[in-house]
Amino acid sequence: MNRARSGLLLLAISLAACSSDEGGSTNLFGTGVEQVVLEVDYEAGADPFDAYPRRAGSPWDLLEDNIEALFAQSSPRTLLVPKTLSKMQPLGELSSGPDFTTSEILEIAGANRDVDSTELSRSFYIVFLDGFFEDQAGREEQVLGVSLGDTGVIAMFKPVVGTSDDALSRFVEQTTLIHEIGHAVGLVDNGLPLASDHLDEENGAHCTNDRCVMYWLNERVADAIRFARERFMGEDTVVFGQECLDDAYAAAGAE
Repeated sequence: MNRARSGLLLLAISLAACSSDEGGSTNLFGTGVEQVVLEVDYEAGADPFDAYPRRAGSPWDLLEDNIEALFAQSSPRTLLVPKTLSKMQPLGELSSGPDFTTSEILEIAGANRDVDSTELSRSFYIVFLDGFFEDQAGREEQVLGVSLGDTGVIAMFKPVVGTSDDALSRFVEQTTLIHEIGHAVGLVDNGLPLASDHLDEENGAHCTNDRCVMYWLNERVADAIRFARERFMGEDTVVFGQECLDDAYAAAGAE
């Protein structure tokens, strides 16, 4: 698991400090899958960003654009991405926290997840927590999000994300989600075969392309801010590198 530092007020956020168990997920890019669903829950005080301070649209458009890019050469399917808090579910009082272990996150998902994956529909469960990730070393105050193997469960840790009222913090939050979705669907040899040699073997399940959201150095503060500014403040909102997109395209054509 890679770690990043937070600082520089609330903007100095790791864009994708993550934990992804080996194995990734099954191929959902081939034929047969008709729908991809994102289910989002959040703990009180850990509300996801769902609007910009001085512009129209939802930050969740960014995640939608990137998932659509991954499926650009797959069979047609419906993509359901909630974009406002009204379409997300607030959680009741949690018995765990403010530090959350992998098993506790999975327990939260087990108790609150409403949409199960089927042969025709694949779901991902994203939960925003008002606390920190806890591993064998204890509280990890710099870990922004985790993707838990092939479970389809992603946790975001809002105290690390922060609540700064600016566009850049929203871009960083969404970049993290995009990165974790990349792990969840098996990108960079995390379950999905490589179409080209772009695996960063030293850092595991990360891309060697420094312009790709799956590049491990983008987890550092300065790189996170630079990456968000350069990639999201331009016209192109797709932050997966071509190598990662090609992996998804190859999987789509494999069946």
